[in-house]
Amino acid sequence: MEKVDVVAKTHTASARILGCTADHYVRRHILHGACCADVICIEEFSQVEAALWAQFNTPEGIQWLLSRDFNQFAPVF
Repeated sequence: MEKVDVVAKTHTASARILGCTADHYVRRHILHGACCADVICIEEFSQVEAALWAQFNTPEGIQWLLSRDFNQFAPVF
């Protein structure tokens, strides 16, 4: 069985999917710990900025599941 971690950029989105924010996940599991997930699911991946993507790219052998609603507003940055 694979371990799946679910993250989103905003606090509201992460609460709705019972996950954590992308910033918290990177700090806790990638920068200051060991990422033991087999799959990382990112909700609203278009909201994640380039610097955070660079940090997400650190662990090897991770499968990604990205989702986005193309009918929502575009990112503000």
